[in-house]
Amino acid sequence: MFSSHFDHMVSSLTSAEEFRMFRRQDLTAIPEDVKREIMRRGHMARKAAAPGLKEWLASAEGYDSARRAVRSSLADMLLCEAVTEEGRAAGEIADMLYSILAEPSWSVSDKRKVPMRKEQPDAFAAETAALMVWAKELYKNELETVAPGICEAAMDECRERLVDRLDDPAFCETVLRRPDALSFAAAAVTAVLYVPQDESLRWLRLKNLLRIAERCVSAGRLGEVYRRRGLAAWLTEALCMADIAFMCDFACSGESGLCADEELRGQAKLISSAYIGEDILIDEKTYMKPALCGADVYRLGAVFDDDAVCAIGEKLESLHPGMESACGITGRLLNVLWSGSFANDRLHDSYKHPRVVVDGENGIYAARPSGGKGFYAGMYLGALVVYLDGECILTAGEGAAERSIPWPERTGEVKHYASDISVRQDGFPTISMNLAGAYGPETCVSSWQRTVMVTSGAENIRLVDAFDFSGARRKAAVRFITPARPVVAVGAPRAVMGSCLIEWDGPASAEVALVSSEPGKELYALVLSAQGPAAGGCWTYFLRRST
Repeated sequence: MFSSHFDHMVSSLTSAEEFRMFRRQDLTAIPEDVKREIMRRGHMARKAAAPGLKEWLASAEGYDSARRAVRSSLADMLLCEAVTEEGRAAGEIADMLYSILAEPSWSVSDKRKVPMRKEQPDAFAAETAALMVWAKELYKNELETVAPGICEAAMDECRERLVDRLDDPAFCETVLRRPDALSFAAAAVTAVLYVPQDESLRWLRLKNLLRIAERCVSAGRLGEVYRRRGLAAWLTEALCMADIAFMCDFACSGESGLCADEELRGQAKLISSAYIGEDILIDEKTYMKPALCGADVYRLGAVFDDDAVCAIGEKLESLHPGMESACGITGRLLNVLWSGSFANDRLHDSYKHPRVVVDGENGIYAARPSGGKGFYAGMYLGALVVYLDGECILTAGEGAAERSIPWPERTGEVKHYASDISVRQDGFPTISMNLAGAYGPETCVSSWQRTVMVTSGAENIRLVDAFDFSGARRKAAVRFITPARPVVAVGAPRAVMGSCLIEWDGPASAEVALVSSEPGKELYALVLSAQGPAAGGCWTYFLRRST
């Protein structure tokens, strides 16, 4: 289930600093009826006086009621401000955040006493941490204007109260024994993905959460939940599984494989078989009230690409509009996003953007999109390889003075030919490295900096070669090897290689040579050369689809 995807996840997980699940403008493109309901609730929350925690300290039960009310009002106001962009409730939201940060514990209290800070975090605490994360993501600029430093303080509290506990095996075992283990894991995943922390510890904590979720299912927990707590609790647990899979898959640029996992998708299949009455999911323990709101059911079906479950969700929403999500602030936010343009192609554009994957120990640097579509550029010990829609279309293993850059061997000691390696994720994913180490002293190559940039949507690649020679002037040439015979345009610096068009600026001439004539494995070289000897140069190439 989850653990079988760890190898894919560790190589594609986006760092907490770079991870952004959506842009705020995604929330302004939602349907008008959804926006009106969010605005109605937000304005009501702002008009109503938020309960003061000091007034409830005489009763632990009343204290928890006040805390829940504060969180509910905060969630309503955050969503309202995000979709309207009015910016008028920053002061009230900051006050609510400060009241939550001042709580001695974020856990639900024992009825006999107010909770203390040393108590172990529960699902309520994890949900509180998720609320802190979304406050920062949705409203950081406005909050920092009225309360400088509040977002950093919130993230510090999330680390201390929850995130730092997740690398303790004893604590994870304690979580497993709770009835709210899956709800805890679903909310805690949001905090782990977003809260800044050491990346190696972040991966460890995320794995621990996924193992908690996996053990809940493998131990037959969902069946036990249904027998003891009814259909609503069972569906909520299944929805938590879907949210965990979706959030993690999103953080891995769609490359984790979680949303296509057959065991996880089986949870959606079980729900589609749980029709009662007129194809409506209801709960016999709540007087025919729907077990989940329609938006929750639709979201579960959409995550696992199950049209039958999506249809149930749409019908439930039409019959019982405006029901509350069973998964707190994250569930509400995801429902809003799924209702808008965010979900038109199942995921936001950033989910499809390429990202740089680094395996420095083996000399591998690659900027690749999810799903195998678009351009994929990799640098393997300095040798360039380019894929388009999953097929290799070009390699560049040779450079100045036509000396070959050796292709990496996967056995024995790995030799690194590149130096001055830099990787940038912000903006367009970019890989840059100095290939001078691949050439012998007789070539007089003092520097050969190759930079690869994959643009938004993985639809274009920009490649730059900046080189210098020491001593005598030299004539430079670059050979691109391709399985498709290049067709060079007459009088124009471009060529077509199958489905790829390459254009260049710098080289003065282009020639095509046959590298291998083996039937079915033909290889050609597109040789780009300088006009004459030079002390150095800077050549630029653009690759895009030919049609």
